[in-house]
Amino acid sequence: QRPQEALTGEPRLFVGLLIDNSGSMAGVKMQQARKTMIFFSEAARKMGIPLMVSTFGDVAKNIKEFKQDFNDPAQRIKPKLIESTDASGRSTNLHQGLDLTIQEMNNQRRKSPDSHGLIFVITDGRANAGLTGPALKDYIEDNRGKLTYKSFGLSQSEGERQNIQNYLNGYFGQSNSCYPQTFDDLPGEAFRLLRVNLIQFQRYLN
Repeated sequence: QRPQEALTGEPRLFVGLLIDNSGSMAGVKMQQARKTMIFFSEAARKMGIPLMVSTFGDVAKNIKEFKQDFNDPAQRIKPKLIESTDASGRSTNLHQGLDLTIQEMNNQRRKSPDSHGLIFVITDGRANAGLTGPALKDYIEDNRGKLTYKSFGLSQSEGERQNIQNYLNGYFGQSNSCYPQTFDDLPGEAFRLLRVNLIQFQRYLN
């Protein structure tokens, strides 16, 4: 018989990081997204917060599961990070990335019913595969419940910035979206927002 994990009822916070792996993320944008993952992994490890990391492009892929140790060479998280963030996607299936993360968070919340999920999304473009438009917005709203979404929109020009602001604000809300002035600002902005939310959700931590 498979061992059963008892429901603890202990409040927990679970963090998910989603990285856009579409072709437009190539170069410095992806380099900064990788740095952000490293910062998140270190912060989560120090605070004992389960962290999951996934990418989304043509399909969604899991890089790091909640229980995995980012620094354990045997688990090959760092090589998998490089392999899975090659900006090879020809499309941007944000829905599949969100669904993968949400399903895993739901599995964790069955073991810790009082827990909350915090999902960060790094992207530079509009979803164009899977659920899109109003259908994707409805999916996000239907799963909001004990989930909080935060997004980071990357752009190279003022025109692109306005487009991605309209797009992400529509899905996640203006107060839940951040637009770094430069790509190099992404890790610092993401880490700052992570710290703010960890303080906000401190009551969920052990």
